[in-house]
Amino acid sequence: LHPRVAPLLDQPDNVCAPTGVGEHIVVPVPIPPSSGSLGADGVFLVDAGGGPLWLCFGPETPGEIVSELLGPPGAGAARVVDATEGGVAVLSIADQLRRAALRRAYRPVVVGSTDLLAGFMLEDEAAGH
Repeated sequence: LHPRVAPLLDQPDNVCAPTGVGEHIVVPVPIPPSSGSLGADGVFLVDAGGGPLWLCFGPETPGEIVSELLGPPGAGAARVVDATEGGVAVLSIADQLRRAALRRAYRPVVVGSTDLLAGFMLEDEAAGH
């Protein structure tokens, strides 16, 4: 089972728009699940299959983007803020991935660094990764 990696920054305007099919929305196009695909300043939602969904920040992600999604520094436990436009978008995409995951039970969104994903990534030796 390969992880699904959805980049959350620099997406087309139609991401999070209704598809017209039930409650489904347009989700970001997945990128290859390799460490070379993860930008140092990116934000990614990762579905590693079966467990929680991972909201991961690259080590160089600007602080204002982190604050937009998690609240200001020192605000307590890291959680996605549902009172901001960015936070609502992340939670909407997470809900869509949950619904698409074979109707599995609720899966939490866990916040972490892209460094935590090394065990989930596939490396392509032919591509130099």
